[in-house]
Amino acid sequence: MPPRVRAEVPWLFNLPVISCAAASIICCASLVCLLSSFFLADANSIGAVYGRNGDNIPTPQEAAQLLQDNVITRVRIYDYDPTVIQAFSLTQIRVIIGITNDEIPGLAVSPSLAAEWIHNNVAAYIKTTNINAIAVGSDVLTTESNISSYLVPAMWNLYYGLVNLTLDKSVKVSSPMNLEILENSYPPSAGVFSGSFIPVLQSMLAFLAATNSFFMLNVYPFLSYELDPNNIPLNYSLFNFPSGVLDTGSHLTYYSLYDAQVDALISAIGALNYSSLTVTVTETGWASEGAPSETAANYDNAKTYLSNLVRITQTNAGTPLRPGQEIDAYIYDLYDEDLNPGPVSMQHFGLFYANGSSKYDIDFVTGSSGSGSPSPGPVSGPSSGPSSGPSAGGGSETPPPSATYVWCVAKPSATNSSLQQGLDWACGPGLANCDPIQPGGACYLPNTVVSHASYAFNIYYHYFQTDPRSCLFGGDAELTNVDPSYGSCVYVASQATHLEGSLFTWCCGILVPFAVATMVLSL
Repeated sequence: MPPRVRAEVPWLFNLPVISCAAASIICCASLVCLLSSFFLADANSIGAVYGRNGDNIPTPQEAAQLLQDNVITRVRIYDYDPTVIQAFSLTQIRVIIGITNDEIPGLAVSPSLAAEWIHNNVAAYIKTTNINAIAVGSDVLTTESNISSYLVPAMWNLYYGLVNLTLDKSVKVSSPMNLEILENSYPPSAGVFSGSFIPVLQSMLAFLAATNSFFMLNVYPFLSYELDPNNIPLNYSLFNFPSGVLDTGSHLTYYSLYDAQVDALISAIGALNYSSLTVTVTETGWASEGAPSETAANYDNAKTYLSNLVRITQTNAGTPLRPGQEIDAYIYDLYDEDLNPGPVSMQHFGLFYANGSSKYDIDFVTGSSGSGSPSPGPVSGPSSGPSSGPSAGGGSETPPPSATYVWCVAKPSATNSSLQQGLDWACGPGLANCDPIQPGGACYLPNTVVSHASYAFNIYYHYFQTDPRSCLFGGDAELTNVDPSYGSCVYVASQATHLEGSLFTWCCGILVPFAVATMVLSL
């Protein structure tokens, strides 16, 4: 887990900000909710961090199944353990893999070592596991300044390793940072980086812009509140501060500390002339238990924070500085990690207990919560795919206009940036034949990301239709029984009955009557 380091970052009432690893959230309790959210929900921007610092953490296979069962379509791991990466094979869950701080100097000075690392840990798995990013170290500038000069060179070497294998479009390279890199964060519009970090950050921002990557940020309003509960309103930390706080610089009003902290970082990036860079929150969360002195660490606060986080993230509410923009968020941690050092709360940030039962009755698609009992633990289900990839074609046959056929298409609600990642993966490592959406191809026009993504998603799905998870793409795809073909552009059809067994079928990892699955597909 990342170290717990204190930093003084002024905000609101000169709030101190801390970085560390931690989190919570979860689960769609009813089968109907699970089925409908899997097939019909809007694009998902919520992920989870799969930490494994415990003596009773479930297996990677169980973790992958649990994420699918709860419609969590993104995951971050702190290493590149092959058993974990392989567990997400054919799940279409987007995976961020990690490089430890100790490995950075070697990768910085040896391009060949970086190329070998990419070959062994990315290229070897990406045809079936949707690795979408590499997190190079964690909080390098604020925790291990002695290796900070190696950070950006290591990132470039890893990027060139991706370029050599034509994986640079589908896999991005970045490095998670905490808010200690800010010298000032109040008001958010006046956020600036600490002068001592600017040389490295300037180089890193240039790298991110040149490679079309994104900034990885770790934020913990919980820890800020714990340090100064007398000056930070609890409701402000929980996304529930109706009176708001006015930023006199931008004249924008903030209703949550989370938004304020993210926007302070965005302002600092803009101050160095990189305002177009996107931001992903790679860690955030709230503890459900703690020591008596950790007064905010309780179940109700954690549930409130997490349900509100899911709601604003899944609706692409954005922040006051970036309204309506997608800002993905990864909740630390998937499970409680009982071996985490530090305060008692560090062992209680999990979305689930180690036995797989849900800690919170939260719908991961909408953020709504109820008072129902925790859902059962993960259920193992079959996962299979054909031996041959989806490179055999597409657009070569006319799909019958019948409700017994389905097509996998991009969701209109998905953002272009998220669709582009899925499109790059399907046409690249996914081996889909994307010739028809190239210039001059039958499906090139309209030349839009959503149109091209729909074609690529559909042809990929057609050749892996034995597994319903093939129409997922990070939550950006959905099944439809309306033929999307037009003019000379023909979308190959798939049998809607491919999910059916004799009486039951595996749907979202759960055994259900095939009539129910067929009904969902026909909606």
